[in-house]
Amino acid sequence: MGSLKKLLAVIAVFIFLFGILSHSASASSKYTYYVHKTAYLYSSTKSSKVKLKTLDINVKLTTYSKRTASMFKVAYGGKTGYVYKSYLSTGTTAVTRYVKTTSNLYTSTSSKKKKITSITVGTALTTRSPLSSTMYKVTYKGKTGYVYKSGLSSQKPAASGHAFGQSVRFGSLEIKVGLPKNVDPYYAFEDDYSGVNNVVQFYVIVKNIGKDTQYVDGNTDLNLYSGSVYQHPYYPLYHDNTIMGTLHPGSMTSGYVYYETDPGFNLKLVFDNYQYDRNFNKIKAITFTGRN
Repeated sequence: MGSLKKLLAVIAVFIFLFGILSHSASASSKYTYYVHKTAYLYSSTKSSKVKLKTLDINVKLTTYSKRTASMFKVAYGGKTGYVYKSYLSTGTTAVTRYVKTTSNLYTSTSSKKKKITSITVGTALTTRSPLSSTMYKVTYKGKTGYVYKSGLSSQKPAASGHAFGQSVRFGSLEIKVGLPKNVDPYYAFEDDYSGVNNVVQFYVIVKNIGKDTQYVDGNTDLNLYSGSVYQHPYYPLYHDNTIMGTLHPGSMTSGYVYYETDPGFNLKLVFDNYQYDRNFNKIKAITFTGRN
């Protein structure tokens, strides 16, 4: 009888200790989450709580709070506080950003990084990096690397209003209209240029970045506006006949265009090569702007 009591006592102690250990293990479980929509770190869970920090998408957080809690206790940026569970997920979120200024893809984020390639304005890039990072990890044309956040935008660029000097995608073409340059009228005319005082010159590059052959013909519209005044393309002599040809994938054509216009004006050059998408819908013309 005594032996039975001892055995029961041992079993009871074992069950008690097992319960304590199980509770301790459960209480100390660490969970990892990622911010899936912009959140805030709060000072407490009370109604009087205040915001301590902003938590950007894809920021990684760890917590020992129970999964059933509505707010998790976390540490971030040197501060400890609470974040709403509803703003977190167990995995990262794919975020799309658009190239707003010509950017480079790099091998890493270190000071020893090397340039892989350039990325044209308007390109859509997907990242799962924390949006608070200085550089985002992306994949572009089959190459994975890092691009500076400062060259990206959350808004898709408009079809018009690109600055002179930028490379912009237009259907299957990549267009670059150089900075305006005021030149001697002699360079704009093949014959008489008397009576013409000021001429602005643009260097235009058209590259086929698609998979199919494209054709840029001599009827391509390159229309210039000085302020609100339309500059007729045939006076002075229109030189876009050099910006033409059959473009195989990867090939390009380039040339100069000239217009009679005074210095110091806001200029707008509209490029329209009558590009169509795969559904045969005409792609809107693109506009480059700047001041000469």
